[in-house]
Amino acid sequence: MQNISVFTWSYPLDLAPDDNATWLITSPDLPELTTWAPIGQLADAVRYARKALVAALAARIERGEDIPPPSAAKGRLSVIAPTLVGLKVALYRAMRAQGISQKELARRLNCDPKEVRRTLDVTHSTRADFLDRALHAVEVQPPSSAVEIHAIVRGAVNDIEVKRAAMYGAEIHSLLRFARKKKSKIGH
Repeated sequence: MQNISVFTWSYPLDLAPDDNATWLITSPDLPELTTWAPIGQLADAVRYARKALVAALAARIERGEDIPPPSAAKGRLSVIAPTLVGLKVALYRAMRAQGISQKELARRLNCDPKEVRRTLDVTHSTRADFLDRALHAVEVQPPSSAVEIHAIVRGAVNDIEVKRAAMYGAEIHSLLRFARKKKSKIGH
């Protein structure tokens, strides 16, 4: 069984000055990930990049395209996909790698193919127990039990919030490192 990690879907970002005192935000791994944020507003840049990342991943799943694994950040700012989105991407990638259609996964799960389609929809709120079953059906070991995944998604259990804080802590660390690097280049 293949293991996955919530940190797997942390994509590096490139920020370049653009018109009107804004950053143009792109990702070398997902060319369609493009957004803008005011210069000096790195928290906004990460928030907008996360929304653009979710949109890019959703579009690739909808079109049946490959989703590349993230490259190394190499000192760049990076953005982490939300936990539920990351799990859905892991399911989608495993299905593609094994040549499993949505219809075949529905057969394995003894459910309607519409339920599998909704599970792969990153904007759809999927039941944690069903997502857990789907991941096991394609031999992907989720990072935790269905109950813990549900708690992360819903933010319901304090112990799980610590795990979520650790995930965002990596993103915040990346943000601070990027800000220090930019500040030193500017000479402030």
